[in-house]
Amino acid sequence: MPKKKSFHHIVVLLYIAIIFAIGAAAFWVISDIVASQSYKQQQAISPVFTLVEEELLEPMHIAKTLATARIYDKYFHDQSISDQQIIQDLGKLESQFGLGFYLAKESNRKQYNSDGSSFDLIEGKVGWYFELQKEPQDFLAVLGKREDVHLYIDVKQYDEIGNFIGFVGIAKSLKDFLTSFRNFRQAYGHEFVFTNSRDEIVLSSKEKWLPDGLHLSTVNDLPWFNQFRRKQLANSERSKLIQTDEGELLISQFDIEALDWKLYVITPLSERQSEINKVFIFYVFILFALLFIVYKVVQHFIREYLQTIDNKINYDPLTKLSNRHHLEQQFSLLSEEYQQIGIIIVDIDHFKQVNDTHGHNAGDLVLQMLAKCLNEAIRKQDIAGRWGGDEFVILLPGSDTDNALQIARRCKELLAKERVYLSQSSLEIYASFGVTTAKNMHNLTALLEVADKALYQAKNDGRNRICYLSI
Repeated sequence: MPKKKSFHHIVVLLYIAIIFAIGAAAFWVISDIVASQSYKQQQAISPVFTLVEEELLEPMHIAKTLATARIYDKYFHDQSISDQQIIQDLGKLESQFGLGFYLAKESNRKQYNSDGSSFDLIEGKVGWYFELQKEPQDFLAVLGKREDVHLYIDVKQYDEIGNFIGFVGIAKSLKDFLTSFRNFRQAYGHEFVFTNSRDEIVLSSKEKWLPDGLHLSTVNDLPWFNQFRRKQLANSERSKLIQTDEGELLISQFDIEALDWKLYVITPLSERQSEINKVFIFYVFILFALLFIVYKVVQHFIREYLQTIDNKINYDPLTKLSNRHHLEQQFSLLSEEYQQIGIIIVDIDHFKQVNDTHGHNAGDLVLQMLAKCLNEAIRKQDIAGRWGGDEFVILLPGSDTDNALQIARRCKELLAKERVYLSQSSLEIYASFGVTTAKNMHNLTALLEVADKALYQAKNDGRNRICYLSI
């Protein structure tokens, strides 16, 4: 979690740096009096981006990142975890992030909330769960909870073979948004409206435009919108000057692609400010373009960060092969996909003697060399991994006895050609192979026991050989 926090801080600093750089440029371009007014407008519009990031994009990133990192998997798959434990863990997330968390399980049709509550998901009574299942998107932002309207960021969850298993998500009350919006309006004087893909107003800085229960006003209800739309049809620019009974307004429309929403920023302008509108619009466009670029860069860094986590969790750092945990996961998937599966256990002969005589660095070189041979010998669909110590396992989906023995022989032949070169000597490395195959086998432990017996026989028969036992 400290790494995630530091990563988020870097992103926030990038946003702030860009905003202040553009604000400074505007200050030097515009003349003294006009520049002062423009700079105030820039100062006022800049917090909009910070507000959008803190109130919308940050919760969205948290919801997506936690779901993608699969920290919720155990609650869906481990039946020994009690309902109370799930609620307690969600409560810890709420304390940590300051947001409401929930988890809805398809297996028992039950929803758990970080506020300590839980309830059954009954079709006809709890509509959102069944309605959102039908939506094609896996990530949704919707309003719910009629008595206290909340914005819910929902992420669909699937098991290893793609079956829907429930939802996880984040909830934030509209009251929280309203407090932030009210403070912003008092400080800077700007209004803004967020609409969804159906042009319904989901968030606004004005209370009268906010949802009443779950009844949503539409953007067509806004007094300036028809004039804005006519000008937009005549000119595709995002920002328009609109004359209203309350004075001249600068309306700017921006897309929030991550949520499939639109943002309308409403800027009141005096007669004197009208002269600087073109400059203001220019800088607004630059700022949003830069923020969009930063957003894409952040997305890339998040993907790289998650890939790094995946490598740490699933791969052995020395040999770069799958680790035991990853092999077990892959076997579960392969045994469902393939009727027949083979397995090879590889154990280096006299490995302890290598370590005792030449040191552990030499032992590491031996392990890396064997991993290289295994990677070269196996097929594209096979998976080689380090089970532990000097013992390796190869999963052979769709392999019969002949295929499995052929791959084992190829491993043995490649290993015989290799040498591990030390500072003053070189080592020939040999290994023993235990091989077995089975049909409709879903028990990795049982398969490994047979392969291990075959390996034991190969060791007893003199090592550096292949032994096959049927299950």
